[in-house]
Amino acid sequence: MKKIVLIAGLLLVTADSGCSRMIDEGFEKALGPTPKIMFLDPKPPEDKNNDFLSPYRNFVLGKVDASQFPETPRDFIDYLPTKFVEQTTGRHLPADPAGKTLVVNVAVLAYQPALKFQKATGPTEEVVAKVELVDKDSGKVVGRAICIGRTYQSVGLGTKWKAWGLCRAIVNEWIDEYYPDKDDREKTAKEEPPK
Repeated sequence: MKKIVLIAGLLLVTADSGCSRMIDEGFEKALGPTPKIMFLDPKPPEDKNNDFLSPYRNFVLGKVDASQFPETPRDFIDYLPTKFVEQTTGRHLPADPAGKTLVVNVAVLAYQPALKFQKATGPTEEVVAKVELVDKDSGKVVGRAICIGRTYQSVGLGTKWKAWGLCRAIVNEWIDEYYPDKDDREKTAKEEPPK
């Protein structure tokens, strides 16, 4: 009798965790990767209405440096510019090459793919980068941060989702937060998962 109760309990836990996993997968597919940001020096103003990035009319991805973490997948580096443009366009940030330009330089510090045993149990993958916002005209760094793109489910496995997560940290959590008319622009912002 004890064995039957134990087996029934294990089946219930397994079924419950399988259901929970399906829900988690659905959430990540719908919401995308998780962006994280930790501001360094100089820190942006506490008041987001300060709009310290308002003079900029063009946002471009500059140098992507993987020398500090040579194991960074090449296709992650290749895909990053595409997703950066998609994020800035999706947030309706200006793209006027004749205007004042902010260059975004990225130095990858770590890239962690899921381990083989994690792929079945709920993988976590992430990319960690030091990012600098640089005024193109003066060469002055106007912001530094550690940015992270992270996924937790198998739907988010792969380099394209990590590039998306990192660009979300840079664009959504940083540039967009300190750029004018944020609320109006976010209402129409649309993000598409990588194909």
